[in-house]
Amino acid sequence: MIKLTQSAADQIMASAKESNITELRLRLAATKKDDGTIDYGMGFDDNHTDTDYEFEVKGITMVWAHNSATLLTGVEIDYVEITPGKFHFIFQNPNDPSHQSITEET
Repeated sequence: MIKLTQSAADQIMASAKESNITELRLRLAATKKDDGTIDYGMGFDDNHTDTDYEFEVKGITMVWAHNSATLLTGVEIDYVEITPGKFHFIFQNPNDPSHQSITEET
């Protein structure tokens, strides 16, 4: 299952509204690089095929191709401020060797 933070969902919906996209479908893609890490892509898409996986979360229909399914299992997409004023989507994925868990120290 793919997770989407509220921050990411809000940004995706704002981008769709800004682009006048009425049928919200977000395509995700993942490919494994030679070093084993995973490269991600996403964008609005209206070319859904019968072989695509489809899942709705927070009002957003996400689709991905069969060959990306195992690489995307368990991923959480977030939208965060990396440096002051610079926001980016990030993929937290336990399947990616470069994944680092974010834990809160108490």
